[in-house]
Amino acid sequence: MRHRWIGVGALLSALAASLLAAPSRTADDNKTPPADPAPRADLVQPKWKAGDKWVVETVSDAVQTGVQDPGKTKPLEWQFTVEKPEKVDDAELVKLSVQCQLPGPQPQTQLWFDPKTLALRQIETQVPVAGELRTLREKYEHAQNRPAPVFVPLSAVPLDIPTFLDLPGQKGPADFTYTASQPPPPNVKGVGKVEFEFRVSQKTRTPSADELKKWVSPARLKDAKAVPVVIEMTTGKRTTTQLWQADQPWPVYSTNGKTESRLIKFTPAK
Repeated sequence: MRHRWIGVGALLSALAASLLAAPSRTADDNKTPPADPAPRADLVQPKWKAGDKWVVETVSDAVQTGVQDPGKTKPLEWQFTVEKPEKVDDAELVKLSVQCQLPGPQPQTQLWFDPKTLALRQIETQVPVAGELRTLREKYEHAQNRPAPVFVPLSAVPLDIPTFLDLPGQKGPADFTYTASQPPPPNVKGVGKVEFEFRVSQKTRTPSADELKKWVSPARLKDAKAVPVVIEMTTGKRTTTQLWQADQPWPVYSTNGKTESRLIKFTPAK
């Protein structure tokens, strides 16, 4: 960037001219200007359509192997696809499938969301146990039908989802409650479903210049249609921080303290 230097005399002359041209101040001018409104999560809620696809790249902390700094894993890519709506417990829900892009058979993950609020209602994924893949299913009930942020039982895949509920006038984090339940294992009698209650908080804020520089490429920011919004979700000692843009289907950046993810490609449905 080229800089123009102005002599001291010219600068003082310009300053005097601006003061003479400025309108006289009134009592109202002495009032503190209103603070900028807090960023709103509802303004970045994505609008998914069946056939939308996007790719997310993740990098995680490597497993400790006795060295002081084990470093990071190699980047992994995950394909997200919005499927046709499905009925779950008599409710028509949006279905999202997630597939790791490594070669060979990979665990399958599906998530089901409320079509209006994108509140997460159910997740089904495969986890390796004793040399085989077993299906894990969790259902989510939101207290008083108030959409809550949900932390999924996975950390290597960026699947934690915030609430896009607008909270006008909210100062500081907003508190939510949801219940996660797991059905009993198949062919096991006398065992009921297991339930866990989670209390979570969420706050939104405007990202700092340093965060944007670290998290997002300049090209993506240049093409953005709205100012990005940071959404932070916390439950216990677990925190997920995400950077959302109004024109993107998934956070363009996310970290849960162990895994960082970045949205690298979005292909809207035709």
